[in-house]
Amino acid sequence: MATPSAQTSAARKAASAQQAALAELVDIARSHAESGLADMARRMVSALLDLTAAGLDPATVMRRVKSGNLLKDNGYAFTHLATSEIEAALRREVAGLLPHAAGAPNAAPATAAELSLVPLEQIDQQMALGAVSRPFDLQHSEGLATLGVRLGLLLGRDLVRAAHNPFRPDVFLAAVDAAWRQFEPDPEAHGLVAPLLRPGLMFDLGPLYEALVQKLKARKGGSADTRFSKTDDRAARQAERAR
Repeated sequence: MATPSAQTSAARKAASAQQAALAELVDIARSHAESGLADMARRMVSALLDLTAAGLDPATVMRRVKSGNLLKDNGYAFTHLATSEIEAALRREVAGLLPHAAGAPNAAPATAAELSLVPLEQIDQQMALGAVSRPFDLQHSEGLATLGVRLGLLLGRDLVRAAHNPFRPDVFLAAVDAAWRQFEPDPEAHGLVAPLLRPGLMFDLGPLYEALVQKLKARKGGSADTRFSKTDDRAARQAERAR
């Protein structure tokens, strides 16, 4: 029978291996995002400078032209900011999957008083990002479901649900929006980008999810083979429920 110290040592080794695997996934996701951000920035410039939409008031027109030209002239700075924000966001999300990995206690839930202090502007921002993320959730539902199942297998649990998947679309969208708010010095222009973040303008998340799934597939072996063989069917059911 294993001693408590041996069990503790084994648990620490398992947690360390899980952390290392998740860090690899973050590196893969960051690399895929970085490779697509330059083209995305150019599409953002075109969208900002497209003034054919009806109902644009003169102040909004001037703001979009100014922001579009700023991004056009400083695209590299924006892509650098966006890459950093995406990586930081992914690392935060991944850390939440292993709350005990470093021996730290679970974070205390937010109190009602703390929640009441959230600025209305931040709530509006979160709602806006939630709305623009839905088409991505639907478009990539199967890939996300497969990824959730395989992340669960990596962590020794049933699955990682969509709301807790560290690579869900709204994490990338929020990071890009945060980068824009740092990049654009005019607070009045901070809300220009979120409505533009749609499939076709955003870098393609499909290859990113495929790369993450393939990396996790490469880790299978031993007693996990049977569980992995069921992954595709379970992921398909998850995707169907998402749709």
